[in-house]
Amino acid sequence: MAVDERAWAVLEPGGDPFEPLPEVEGVHPGVGCTRGRYHSESMTAPSQLFQAIMAKYRSLENPDFRWVVEEYERKPYRELERRLVSRFSIEDITDLNNDVSCVFAISPEGSEARWTLKLSLVGPYAVLLRETGARGWDVYVQGEADARSEDERWILEACRQHAIEVLRLDVLKTPIGLRLFDTDPENVRLYQALFSDNDYLPGEYDAEHGA
Repeated sequence: MAVDERAWAVLEPGGDPFEPLPEVEGVHPGVGCTRGRYHSESMTAPSQLFQAIMAKYRSLENPDFRWVVEEYERKPYRELERRLVSRFSIEDITDLNNDVSCVFAISPEGSEARWTLKLSLVGPYAVLLRETGARGWDVYVQGEADARSEDERWILEACRQHAIEVLRLDVLKTPIGLRLFDTDPENVRLYQALFSDNDYLPGEYDAEHGA
């Protein structure tokens, strides 16, 4: 059975990186799952993510950031946001001074549970983080095996149904030589290029400094 393995960055002129690939029986394109179950690893390789990053930034040494506001205002995740609002209380906490993603704080009505969902403006990629109290947003919900509640499984499934891939931490830590404003060059990884220009990944500062 042939599977369309087109990278999100490989587009026709005027193509939309958020447009889902065609469905293939048993496979959900662009998402780390098959037959409704999540793989232990993301389907998208770092090399494909690099292509998507270059399609937006154009240059590693002199990146173009003008696309960030344009993509944010285009609201590429509006359909997923509507779906989330049907079940949760949602707050858009995006800070375009640092973020290159749509960032949503998610919580069930009447519950203290809380998550952050980051949806990349580079392409259909996500990070789901569970709040753990004192250490903040430091637990990555990378797939079904990490889900600790029906709510987390529901969020993962909603992302899957909208062809959004929840990336794994080992992929997010892949170094990339992209020049950013706030992250030291030696600390720039795929996470910073795809989601947020901060020196540390979520939870990383606490882990290093014993917070």
